Amino acid sequence: MNTVKQKTRAEIPEEYKWNISAMYPDESDVDRDMEIAGTYGKKLAEMQGSVMNSADSLLQALETYAEGMRYAENAFVYAHMKHDEDNADSKYTEMYGRAVSAITRFSADASFLEPEILSSDAETIDGYFSENSGLAKYRFMIDQIMHGKDHVLTTDQEYVLASMNEVLKSSGSIYSALCDADMVFGTVTDSDGKVRDLTHSTYIGFMESNDRRVRKEAFDKMYETYRSHNNALAALYGTNVRYDAANAKLRSYSSSLEASLAPANIPLSVYDSLLASVHEHLPAM
Repeated sequence: MNTVKQKTRAEIPEEYKWNISAMYPDESDVDRDMEIAGTYGKKLAEMQGSVMNSADSLLQALETYAEGMRYAENAFVYAHMKHDEDNADSKYTEMYGRAVSAITRFSADASFLEPEILSSDAETIDGYFSENSGLAKYRFMIDQIMHGKDHVLTTDQEYVLASMNEVLKSSGSIYSALCDADMVFGTVTDSDGKVRDLTHSTYIGFMESNDRRVRKEAFDKMYETYRSHNNALAALYGTNVRYDAANAKLRSYSSSLEASLAPANIPLSVYDSLLASVHEHLPAM
């Protein structure tokens, strides 16, 4: 019986792998950008209490926020993608952790911004847009903030939530570490008699096999592995549900569903209508 081992990423030819080195030819610049984001965060925090003094002060705050977030997000995206290449690589797991912390700190420094903008009225804000054409590119951002006015907390409350975000949303990273790095799904004998590793990436290929035995073996082994972690997975799911419910309640939404739809300005009626339509036409599928 032939055994075909799953190749590691290092064994895959370069032409089949994404190349994100153009983002950071020198990886030390990732940490540099995290530090720069922190500098912008401190600069922004110093503006607290004066953002709405004038059109110019509003523009300065928004541009400081945008530039700082650009550095934070660039570092985060790169670290996230490198971490996704191999969840078991401690180097990029650590880098990803630092990037998450950096963007969390920046968000905490910037958490006063929305409450402070909302402390002003629409007439004043519209006047500022008329006074300073540089604000035009932030029109959508301001409109989104104004739209969510009923769900933004006080400055102190927003700071606490932003500071705790890394911890409160940790269930996702724990799930990824468990399922993508720690779980071992065993092997499957394919239709040619070759024994191959079963992974998330090879699973679809097995499930598309013309051989029913191969499909069944892959399915059973994949979900037997998940089933052996039932308690951990249920605990992670429960933690995520409780976070969503608590966040919705704190922000005065009627439900977690309403809170999840709000950033895209989707009314609950649209979601309910879509669901009803799908159910109505299920027999035709």
